[in-house]
Amino acid sequence: LDLDLSKEVEYLRRLRHSRAKRHKSVSLPAPDSIKEEEETAVGTSSARPALLDFSLDLRKIRIVWVVIRNRLIGSDQKPQDLEVSFSRVHLAIKKQNEVRLSIQDLQVQVVPKKSKAFERSENSALLPEVVFTVRYDSGKDGVRIACQAAGQALDIRLDSGFVVPVSMLQKSISAAIDQYRAAKLNWQTDATPDDSKSTPRASPFGDKRLASLQADINFKGALFYIKGDAPTQSNTPLRPAHVELPYKRNRANSHASQDNIATSLRAPGIAIKVEYSNAPEKEQTLNGEIKVDASSNTVYPELVPIILQITHGVKEVVRCGEEERKTPSTPKIAQEQALKLQRLRGEDDSLLTSDPSQLLGQMKLNLGLRICKQEFGLSCQPLARVNAKSQIEDIYITMSTINSHQFGHFFALSATVTKLGASVQHVYSRESTFSFDMESISMSLMNSRHLTGGSSGVSMVLKVSPTRTALNVRQIQDLLLFREIWFPPELRDTSETPAEPLSQESDKMVVQRYQQVSAAAAFPWNATVAVAELAVDLDLGQSIGKSSLSIKNLWASSKKSSTCKQDLCIGVDEVSI
Repeated sequence: LDLDLSKEVEYLRRLRHSRAKRHKSVSLPAPDSIKEEEETAVGTSSARPALLDFSLDLRKIRIVWVVIRNRLIGSDQKPQDLEVSFSRVHLAIKKQNEVRLSIQDLQVQVVPKKSKAFERSENSALLPEVVFTVRYDSGKDGVRIACQAAGQALDIRLDSGFVVPVSMLQKSISAAIDQYRAAKLNWQTDATPDDSKSTPRASPFGDKRLASLQADINFKGALFYIKGDAPTQSNTPLRPAHVELPYKRNRANSHASQDNIATSLRAPGIAIKVEYSNAPEKEQTLNGEIKVDASSNTVYPELVPIILQITHGVKEVVRCGEEERKTPSTPKIAQEQALKLQRLRGEDDSLLTSDPSQLLGQMKLNLGLRICKQEFGLSCQPLARVNAKSQIEDIYITMSTINSHQFGHFFALSATVTKLGASVQHVYSRESTFSFDMESISMSLMNSRHLTGGSSGVSMVLKVSPTRTALNVRQIQDLLLFREIWFPPELRDTSETPAEPLSQESDKMVVQRYQQVSAAAAFPWNATVAVAELAVDLDLGQSIGKSSLSIKNLWASSKKSSTCKQDLCIGVDEVSI
């Protein structure tokens, strides 16, 4: 539904003013009073409410994508349908040049066949409420638009076997898109001489330009609830033989069934602000910032069987994909593969000849990303009293454009990560079994035009603050127990069936790709890495003692030219043992 009533509102406003003037006295006012009246009318027009209040309310909307089993879907499981439902959609225009859209109970889910309408399934995502507000203002300097979006926390429920139904749904949608494209080629349209001439698209703002655009987006994060089938005592990889499984005591969600295991994770909230300015006598600017709130999550061993079940579903999807690849390829598929290789070659060549001014023109770009404190923990309780924890205090990334009269536009990227840490420690121990601490990492990346006299390439500088790693060999059994619980043999086993010999077609594709890569121009770079201090501490017990390795002021510099010439220099100031 698209309604544009701005012209009608303006016409009714003029009609009301004309009627008011007719009822006035016949005596003509002075010219000065006419000017004052016009100025007051223009000044109060923006504050006057609209003559028309519009409201649209839709309830109980349900859209279903039905998946039909065919040879393209594969898999032995029954296909499930995609359902999108809304509890309420409310669109209102109550103020002049302001629109508000509210959506309640937006639910996207994969449902089995013959399921009840609006009933939530095991694989679903629910957004309780999201509100969009758009304000529009037109003045002498142009059009100003302000957008705002705010949403509550997203509730996501997943079953450990969600990979196969989602894959079947994706194949169904892809097959429908391919059929649509094939049918579109057979459509016959009678082209007229007027249609053959490409007419320029009219601007949505008419003769006025976009003076400013502001967007404010704020979402309160998400809650992930993942459920799986509880493994039997005989085949679980989570415990030694003398430890009983505690899956009946589900710590993640107390309302879970006794036959299932579950865990929950909370994603942090996110806020996005974007501001575009196009003043008449100033250069265009685009400023944007993304902020991710702090979060802390701790998961328990119940997550390991869920990961194994998800991995099993991924392997099944990969197996079905390999069976589809073994089918003889048609000339159309071979032509598409050749076009993809040609597109890759064009992308490789465009990296050297890319110019930021072609994309942004003379626009000044300033973007920032800030991620607040993030903590993540792996607990072995109640199987063992060993916990692992990792944290990052702050991440800040900025990207901006620099305008130089000599070298033109080029990008500059900087990133700073502060206080990285990871540790594995027994609950009743004062010392960590393993610990890793780093104060900060700073990186700067930009085009090499200002260094190499305008030639293409990238220059990077990476600075690492003092880093210290400690390992307590006396408590190595805690580290081994942690590995046995969180990385069972099923996850560590990388043995695979012997690979089948490559066919002649695949050999030709590999040779063709090798020729393309070797013929492409080398990408020049200039990189420098500096580490203030790198220390490793080992505690081998009272009989052997402690040992440490310290390296100070370690640096490395690498430079590569477009002629494939590469230089590498490594230096260190002090090494102590």
